[in-house]
Amino acid sequence: MADEPGKFDLRSGDIAEDKKQELLRLFPEIRTEGGKLDFERLKLTLGEAVDVGKERYGMNWPGKADCFRTIQAPSLGTLRPCQKESVNFDTTENLIIEGDNLEVLKLLQKSYLGKVKMIYIDPPYNTGNDFIYPDNYTESLQTYLQYTGQVDAEGRKFGTNTDADGRFHSKWLNMVYPRLYLARNLLRDDGVIFITVDDHEVHNLRVLMNVIFGDENFVATCVWQKRYSRENRGSIGDTHDYILVYALNAESFQASRGLIPIYDTPKPVRLVRRMLEIAADRGSVVLDFFAGSGTTAHAVLDLNRHDSGRRKFILVQLPEPTGREDYPTIADITKERVRRVIKMLNDEDAAKLDLVDAKKQDRGVRVFKLAESNLLPWNADAPHDPAALEDQLELHIHHIREGRTTQDLLYELLLKSGFPLTTSVEPLTLAGKAVHSVAGGALLICLERELTLDLIRAIAEKKPERVVCLDEGFAGNDQLKANAVQIFKTKGVTSFKTV
Repeated sequence: MADEPGKFDLRSGDIAEDKKQELLRLFPEIRTEGGKLDFERLKLTLGEAVDVGKERYGMNWPGKADCFRTIQAPSLGTLRPCQKESVNFDTTENLIIEGDNLEVLKLLQKSYLGKVKMIYIDPPYNTGNDFIYPDNYTESLQTYLQYTGQVDAEGRKFGTNTDADGRFHSKWLNMVYPRLYLARNLLRDDGVIFITVDDHEVHNLRVLMNVIFGDENFVATCVWQKRYSRENRGSIGDTHDYILVYALNAESFQASRGLIPIYDTPKPVRLVRRMLEIAADRGSVVLDFFAGSGTTAHAVLDLNRHDSGRRKFILVQLPEPTGREDYPTIADITKERVRRVIKMLNDEDAAKLDLVDAKKQDRGVRVFKLAESNLLPWNADAPHDPAALEDQLELHIHHIREGRTTQDLLYELLLKSGFPLTTSVEPLTLAGKAVHSVAGGALLICLERELTLDLIRAIAEKKPERVVCLDEGFAGNDQLKANAVQIFKTKGVTSFKTV
């Protein structure tokens, strides 16, 4: 620890850097003097395992390179808590996140890496006009904010795919590829993903999943009957859709547990519940980032009641307009359905004599909403005139976005420190100031605007592993900041950062 505290990184996880570091850990000999990777050395190290041929089987489409750039660009967004739309916010471990799922998946990378047992998604089918995508993939947060009216539009927009477009399939692939790539990182080693799809893209999705997960981790293609009477559109009725099943590691996921038996109800709680029975043990985290009306949450809550499970769900849903006054967006429908399911189950259990199991059930949900970071970033592209420089220097001191609360800041710091959004946080009062104790004191966060030496000493006496304070709290007192660094060092604090 130097004489200056480190600066807190407000970005989501840097996937490209993480993969680079993993390669260097496995093959330190491929590092160049500049700290980059020498792929010629990597080929020599791996020998015949490297395919250097010019012609090989694979999948390519217009926009694939942009997908990689999108995946690798960290997010500067945050997830703001919304207690008034939640149920049992302080105790529940279930989540509904309103926002663009691409940005949300990036923000979840640090906190939920390798923690999700099962993913179920029902992405928009490529029927010509029913899925929304950002036209500008490199600025997905900005696009989302404009789409939801949080900032002024500047030409970027969300649009719909059209079968008249020459890139009909490409745009659908550009939409799902980054999301599936990021979702894979969240799965446990024995994790599994179920994806529903129709005839339009099942062939492309199968190849795409082989690219992302590896064809050796393919588990099954299941057919489920969504209706029993054909539509009068021709001689063959469209009555079936498909479910592709892939494991992160086929050996860890015991595929012999059985496949899904085809079903007599459409898109149904029963269908998702059967997937849960196959793939999600009682303590699992279940993710659905195309949540729709909230069927996955309904299925999780229903199965938990049936087998006294402790499964937790994470739903992500874009606030797509519905044109309705009562529920203006699909995300509003998602939240309302989950709240009603919770009430229904609680009412049914209230009529029972034995309430022991019911009391153990987690019947709540924390609602979060995607937004810009609570902290205004330094603008390196600002004009270099005195007035602009003065504004930037002011931002360096007073950099909290207007209208943001202490709770907003707290959850952004939790998320970007690698803690789940449901981590326990205990409020403490030390030297007359508010301090937040995270995960039993592993991390102490102080968001006070006026820090004192007594407060610094009191925090250090708790001997946390990490400490985060507002830089504004030192009010330009470099001596206090330097003292804080030394005090924390003597008490064994491994990381002291300001934000």
